[in-house]
Amino acid sequence: MMMMMMMMMMMMMMMLMMMMMVATTMAVLLVVLLMMMVVVVVVMMMMMYGSSGLFMTRRLCTFLSSL
Repeated sequence: MMMMMMMMMMMMMMMLMMMMMVATTMAVLLVVLLMMMVVVVVVMMMMMYGSSGLFMTRRLCTFLSSL
């Protein structure tokens, strides 16, 4: 009986660990995707506005770093 309980507990722990790993990986992927989007937007702005785009990106950088 005790062995069964221990096995169940181990299984539960393993499942929890797996869930945590998956959650962390998903979060990291989301963050990376967001960063990529921001970079793309910044590049687009630079293309559109040129020198003023650079000014805008600098402002964006300061804004992001202030967060």
